[in-house]
Amino acid sequence: MQEIKNGIDRTHHKSLILRDKGDWNEGIHTLKFLLHKQDSLSTATTTSQLEQVKENYQINELLMEKQKITNLNYLRAIMILGVLLVLLLLFYLYTGYLSKRIALAEKEAIKAAELSHADNLAKERLKLEISHDIRTPLNAVVGFAEILADADNLDEESKSAYNKIVQENATQLLDYVNNILELSRLESGKIKYVEGSCDFIGLFRAVIEEADKNGQNCVHAELHTDLEKQMVRTDQARLLSLFESLAVSTVDTEFYHSDITVKRVEEKSLLLVTVVNTPLAKERFENKTAMIRNEINAHFIHYFGGYYKVDEQAKQGPSVTFTYPYDVAGLHIH
Repeated sequence: MQEIKNGIDRTHHKSLILRDKGDWNEGIHTLKFLLHKQDSLSTATTTSQLEQVKENYQINELLMEKQKITNLNYLRAIMILGVLLVLLLLFYLYTGYLSKRIALAEKEAIKAAELSHADNLAKERLKLEISHDIRTPLNAVVGFAEILADADNLDEESKSAYNKIVQENATQLLDYVNNILELSRLESGKIKYVEGSCDFIGLFRAVIEEADKNGQNCVHAELHTDLEKQMVRTDQARLLSLFESLAVSTVDTEFYHSDITVKRVEEKSLLLVTVVNTPLAKERFENKTAMIRNEINAHFIHYFGGYYKVDEQAKQGPSVTFTYPYDVAGLHIH
């Protein structure tokens, strides 16, 4: 490019010399040649500029493409970071949920262990005391039976009193033996529960109504519940026996006014039953028959998935509390 420009300068100088010499034709010819060279130079300059523009445009395109790639990489990095944060949050929430479940399971396990420990202590105490409780009525039966055998010197009033003592102690002894045998068979698995469908509320009401008709019953029970009917899966004969043990007593000398409350715990599908002031909640050392009966009831309730607790020191009065799973398919609210 620089050579073409130098040639144009020389040609222009030559044309000036020819003009000064008066050779106009040759000078005009030289000027035409000069104009041709200038056109070539302009064309070359324009082409060169165009090439530079093209190169600059390609460079800009490459820079823009590079920037797009960089922005896309940034976007991908942000998306990956966002996904990681979401996964981290989900992991944190899930571990928190698991921690709560584990804590709840540990709490339930501790509670079950405490109940089991209390049951074991009660059983051990029962074994230690049961022989004494059997010997006492047995001695009374044997002793007064011997007196009655030699009844020649007894008047009718004495005979009647002694006969009553023998009968009462024999009945008490029979209750002890029957309950002990039943508990033993239950724990050894020799007695199998017969499962079927039963209306829990209806059966409880029937027991209370029948108990009120018994003139010898020293318990007056009142049932408090919002439930008209509730189906459960159970051994109806054993459930009936449990209800009767709570609402019927013909051997106690004192009168009991029992309040029975039945509520539904829907989140656990359980019925919560609280019986306040029942003979079964008396101090255990005062009533060993009640103690054995509670063991039988607890075995039955535990078998069907509930818990059974006797609280002799409850604020509202000596109480028996137990839960029982209900049939969700048979759910009915009055």
